[in-house]
Amino acid sequence: MITISYSADSREAKIVINSSTNKIIPQQQKGAFIELLNDYINGPMGMWSQEFYDRGFDINPILDGISPKWKTLGSPSNENGGYNENGKYCVNLGSGDGVYQEIFNSDNIPLDFYFYGMGKSNGSKIVIKILNVDMSEVLFVSEPFSLEENNWNKYIISSNPITDHIKVNILFECTDGVALIDEVSCMPSNNIKGVRKEYYDLYKQWKPKILRYPGGWFADSPAGHWEYGIGDIDKRKSPNLVGSINQRIDLGTKEIFDFCNLIDMELHLTVNFENGDINEAANWVEYCNSNNQTEFGSLRQSHGFNGPLNVKYWEIGNEQWTDPENYSIHYNDYYYKMKEKDNSIITITNGNHWTWKSFFETLMSNIEDRADIWGWHPQAGIKPNDTQNLRNQYLVMMSLNNGNKTYFDSCQQWIIDYNLEEKMIQGSTEWWSSYGSDRDWLLDTNVRNASLESPIFNVDMQHFYMRQAEKMAIGERTVGIGLINRKLNSKGERVIFGNGAFHGLAMINNHSGYKLMDFVAISDKFNHIVEDYAYQVGVDWVDVVVTEDTDSIYVSVINKDPDQEASVEIDLGNLKNPQFMMRYDLTSDNFLDASTADQPNKLIERKSKIEFTNQVIIPKHSFSIFAFDKGIKNSVQISENVINKYPIPALNNISISVVEKINFVSEIFLLDNLGNKFIPKYKTKDNLIILDLKNIPIGFYVISAKINNFELLDKFIKN
Repeated sequence: MITISYSADSREAKIVINSSTNKIIPQQQKGAFIELLNDYINGPMGMWSQEFYDRGFDINPILDGISPKWKTLGSPSNENGGYNENGKYCVNLGSGDGVYQEIFNSDNIPLDFYFYGMGKSNGSKIVIKILNVDMSEVLFVSEPFSLEENNWNKYIISSNPITDHIKVNILFECTDGVALIDEVSCMPSNNIKGVRKEYYDLYKQWKPKILRYPGGWFADSPAGHWEYGIGDIDKRKSPNLVGSINQRIDLGTKEIFDFCNLIDMELHLTVNFENGDINEAANWVEYCNSNNQTEFGSLRQSHGFNGPLNVKYWEIGNEQWTDPENYSIHYNDYYYKMKEKDNSIITITNGNHWTWKSFFETLMSNIEDRADIWGWHPQAGIKPNDTQNLRNQYLVMMSLNNGNKTYFDSCQQWIIDYNLEEKMIQGSTEWWSSYGSDRDWLLDTNVRNASLESPIFNVDMQHFYMRQAEKMAIGERTVGIGLINRKLNSKGERVIFGNGAFHGLAMINNHSGYKLMDFVAISDKFNHIVEDYAYQVGVDWVDVVVTEDTDSIYVSVINKDPDQEASVEIDLGNLKNPQFMMRYDLTSDNFLDASTADQPNKLIERKSKIEFTNQVIIPKHSFSIFAFDKGIKNSVQISENVINKYPIPALNNISISVVEKINFVSEIFLLDNLGNKFIPKYKTKDNLIILDLKNIPIGFYVISAKINNFELLDKFIKN
């Protein structure tokens, strides 16, 4: 048993942990959600590293001329069509004409350019120039590109690094003849398959295990058709307007799938319910999951995929809350049509937690058991005002997750009442914290959403998901709101960085085990009764999750108290005290301290290796994780005779290959974490021993065997 006790003034908490649990935490609880909205993906601050707005010149000019996103030299003009057959215009340049756009520049990073050009006369030429902001100095000029008359061709070049310039202008200039240009591109050369390097690095640090895409609201919009994001990236629909913003889908199905593979994430796709139809949704399933012989499987192969993508998670629409009767009826149409294409997919429906049980009953009376996941979108935040002091505002924020937990418990009871417990599980397909009023929460302009207060709220929510290991399938944190910041520093430089909530969730993803440990927590509580907010009673001051993996135990502790540190006693019971433990902290002097573009590393994980002690201090308003060895790892020395074992983790059996042919086995047994002994059935073939694990409980095991004239000692996990 592990006992943890907490005291701060008169408050006390005690957590008793049973280390024999076998509750596997779904890794999809540690997920992400992105969509083509605002500058989350497109634009100079977005995830996609394209620096140009409207790179196909397709937005209608305000008056005469070309796209308003471009500036001009001379008298360029629009011409209908172009290289992109799904675009609207290209640009006609006479000799001396040019088009240019201002972009951000990063020192020591070359820029990669391409454009499509066609000569309208013999000897037409284009040059690419990089100039300073006021166009007074040429910083780079390419060799002239000679364009083939009456034929479109792609022209590629990279610049030298440009130093000491935060912004530069990129000019495409016709020096001879008459030329058409279309589908221009500029990306920093350090992009990772089109993704901005800063985002790639943050995702690699965060390690989410599933990614929901392309929405969100965008998925159901007139612009959110999946066909707009496949095939030749330079022949995709443009403009693809969301309001006045051209949200063309350059980060399309192939690009997002490739990115997921780079980060080791599953892909979760949302089909267009509001502006699409059942055939469009079913065709996307076929495109992603069928063999190469189907119509859309063959199309996928022509787009560069060798085989099926095997996308498992499919959501039918986004936040279809206004008419649950209509949604439920047509949901079934989508469900049947999509399942015709791949019956193994996991389907997700939209749960409206704002209207509580009435929405659930209306929806499920028609859907019945045709949804695998009840998806809902918990969001909580505050609108600071002059009637509350900062401490009271903080306590409001610390209590709001109780409302989300109450909805979860209520929804779980509805699932039981409808006899769906064996069929449907809950999932949070987007969740976030927000601050402010009007739309500043959506634009992520409120600095408080980057403060230390935010990760305490966010980690509290993640803790809750982890404790619901058997009832919560998915948790996908909204990336664009209060997680990854996109700001200018005081010099005007672009800075993309993770705020406090990002680092808190990254700590959980990097320093927690795959298995939940049973524990009972008793903590002093507080109540908050504040005007304009739902009353929350019985909020824990201290929130804890304890997990384990093969070798280690992880104790994750939030101290919500804004005034007092917490003294935590750790009693390992029958387990041997380790010599050392790792400590990870996210803390600062004030709960309103925040990372900024000038100090992007103000709130980050602090790591230290310390001697193990049964008494540790958790600072006020902070989050800490302690990781230590179980006392098993050092006692298990892997035999050199073992060549390989598979599958890992094991399921109903495990095969272990050794260095020589097996002639006889004189003894074999398994030991679990508590020292319980199991004798497995087995068979041998050549140098392989195959253990039958069907009757062996889920957990971590050491295997000991005497084979031929040597002893085998190894370890494995059974799921």
